[in-house]
Amino acid sequence: LKPFVPRGSGVPYRSMSELSDSDEEGRNDDSQGLQFMEERRKLVQACKTMSHKGFNVGSSGNASLRVPGGFLVTASGELYGRMLPEDIYFIAMGNDDEARANNASLAEWRLHYDLYEKRPDAMAILHAHPLYSTALSCQRKDIPSFHYMVAAAGGKEIKC
Repeated sequence: LKPFVPRGSGVPYRSMSELSDSDEEGRNDDSQGLQFMEERRKLVQACKTMSHKGFNVGSSGNASLRVPGGFLVTASGELYGRMLPEDIYFIAMGNDDEARANNASLAEWRLHYDLYEKRPDAMAILHAHPLYSTALSCQRKDIPSFHYMVAAAGGKEIKC
C-alpha cells in the first residue's frame, strides 16, 4: 500500500514499511493503509464527471463522500484528470480539534466537516465552480425571475 504524498512535493512514494515516524507530514492519514477503496474510486469518477461536464475548471472546487466514521475529500488544487484513489483524504468526524490539526493543509476541509456535522442526512458534497455561474456571481446583481423554478422555490428573484 502506498501513502498519499502530494504531487510536486519532491517526496517519492514509499511503502508503508519504509516510512518512519518523521514521515507523518504530507502523508494521507490512513495509517493502516488506504481504507474505503471502492468509495475512493467512485469519488474520483464523480470528480472526473464534474470536470467533463464543465462544473469545474482546472482544479477548482472539490468533492467529498460520507463513509463510516467520517468522510473522504479531494485535496485542494488537484487536477481531476490526474486524480487517483490514493489522492483522496479521509477525515474522521467527532473530534473537531483533532480534525483541525490534522487537516490544516486541506483548504476547504472545514466546509465539508461542518456540513456533514449539521446534516446527518447528507451523504456527499459537490463544491463546484461552473464558469458561467462564477462569472455571473462576480456581477453581484440579483437574478430576476425568468424561469418558473424561481417562483416554485418561493421567490421573485435569486439574491446575490
